[in-house]
Amino acid sequence: MKTISIIELFYHAEVLRESILRFKNETFQLQIFTTAKILKNTGLDTESLPNVKFYLHNGKTNFISYFSKYKNELDNSDIVVINTLAYNLKSFNSLNGSYKIILRLHNTNRWFQSVKENYRLIISPYMIWKDISYSLRLGLGLGDFFYRKKIIKKIDYFAFANDHLRQYALNKFNLEHHKTIVLPFSNINDTPKKEIKSNVSDQVTFIIIGKIDFRKRDYLTIYEAFKSINFNQHSIKNVRLIFAGSANSNYGKDIISKFKAIDQKHFEVIYFNHFLPQSELEQLIQSTHFFIAPINIDTRFRIYTEEYGTTKQSGVFGDILRFQKPTLLPSKVEKEAIWKEVTYCYKDTNDLQHLIIDILNQKLKPHNFHRLRDTFSRSAINEQTMESIEHILKN
Repeated sequence: MKTISIIELFYHAEVLRESILRFKNETFQLQIFTTAKILKNTGLDTESLPNVKFYLHNGKTNFISYFSKYKNELDNSDIVVINTLAYNLKSFNSLNGSYKIILRLHNTNRWFQSVKENYRLIISPYMIWKDISYSLRLGLGLGDFFYRKKIIKKIDYFAFANDHLRQYALNKFNLEHHKTIVLPFSNINDTPKKEIKSNVSDQVTFIIIGKIDFRKRDYLTIYEAFKSINFNQHSIKNVRLIFAGSANSNYGKDIISKFKAIDQKHFEVIYFNHFLPQSELEQLIQSTHFFIAPINIDTRFRIYTEEYGTTKQSGVFGDILRFQKPTLLPSKVEKEAIWKEVTYCYKDTNDLQHLIIDILNQKLKPHNFHRLRDTFSRSAINEQTMESIEHILKN
């Protein structure tokens, strides 16, 4: 029996969850290297996974010592999947077994574009401090600048979230085609929870997931669109907007105050000053009709400039798959054609305003999840993943 080891020591619990569910079958012995906190956040019951072995990092020892402690287990692997590699590259460079290493890429520019080509200074005390902090603490202090090139040479296969991101990287960075594969982050739930119909007649609820952060999302376009609508004039008069993430920063408080100042009795704003537990978040989502994903296309990882839809995938696509909600998002977000059946795109405030009005008057073109359910079903994604893994094992 072949052995696959998955390493997740940073923060992508949802990706680890899907990886475990995807690989847990009679074909492989599965070993998981993670922390107790991340494992808890997956929501998985380890007792129901008898074929999966867990080796938990205690949060105290350094990663090199941790890898050394479980060297025999790692060396028995045929494939090691690094689910996330955010920093401390020196430690991961110590992985020297005969196994094949797959690195999942969450930020393509961070790996393949030089700092000189990629870096753009943002003139603000906060961003300058963040850039200097990263460069000194992680880039130089932990040797990330130096070990990045070493890690790239060590990796046998680079895994992209979808083929669109993969093709961009192949063209932009002249990667070796045979060293790139596609491992989707998410798939459709086999037994989705009951959908809320989007053509309700009494109230419509929108939700924006995530901590309120100006670096990742454009809230002002959303604000201007809602502010300009007289909800009393439309078929559906009652509107709720939920900010499903912490709003306790100064910026978050400012954004919430703007929306609360929209003085209409039919408009309600719901927000939180704390991180939402997964169970609470899911309960909110189940009572929601539409996601709004006001993604800032240009974003950053550390000091590296990234572009949603081109060099990284937005988490909203995983949310769409998991919860099967129609979604409003900026038209500039690059996406595969299949997503157009469940997303409604806007170019600017005026465009978004008309989209919302069409929703309130029940004139929006109905969404259709049927093709997405077929393409991203667990069985379809499992089959695609197994083809990649079998190819790797043969080479």
